[in-house]
Amino acid sequence: MEGAGCFLSMRPINIQSHRHEWFGNGSRIIITTRDKHLLTAHQVNLIYNVRELDDHEAFDLFSAIAFPGERQLSDDYKKLANTVVHYARGLPLALLW
Repeated sequence: MEGAGCFLSMRPINIQSHRHEWFGNGSRIIITTRDKHLLTAHQVNLIYNVRELDDHEAFDLFSAIAFPGERQLSDDYKKLANTVVHYARGLPLALLW
C-alpha cells in the first residue's frame, strides 16, 4: 500500500476539529465509543459492536496484562483486578488502556 499512512490516537479527540479531507480516498477510520449518537451524527455507515466480556474473561484479560507472569494473584491483587473489571463493564479496550 504505497503512500499509506497511519494515524493512531489513544486519547479522546474532538471530532469537530478534525476534517475528512485529512484522510485520503479509501481511508479507514476506526472510532471507539459507547455513544452511538456520536457515530450517527457524523454519518458513520458501518458500526461493529464489540462483544462485552463476561466477568471471568475480563478478569483473565486484565490479569494477564496487569500482572504478567503471575500464576496466582494475592488476595489484594484479586480485589484490585475485580474493581477494575467491574469499572470496565466488560469492554476489552477499557481493560487494556
